Amino acid sequence: MEDNYSSIQAIKQSHIQDELHFMTDGFADWADRRERRRQTFFRSALLTVAVAACVGIAALLMPERTDTYVSGNLQCCADDACSRVNVMIASL
Repeated sequence: MEDNYSSIQAIKQSHIQDELHFMTDGFADWADRRERRRQTFFRSALLTVAVAACVGIAALLMPERTDTYVSGNLQCCADDACSRVNVMIASL
């Protein structure tokens, strides 16, 4: 009787070990993939912050453009352009 009980216990223990092995099979691969995804996310976030900081600093360091007609008084430019057109028409 004792021999049967020990053999049943051995079968149960073997079955439990097999079940545990099946449950944990592939867990290391899953953990590796999860860690790679986590590292990729943090690297992407860090790169995004770095690029945004560089663009922001570059925008702050850019000098103001003052050589455009839009930034100044447009009436003087329009008067100058009209007089030039009048001179060109008169020379025809």
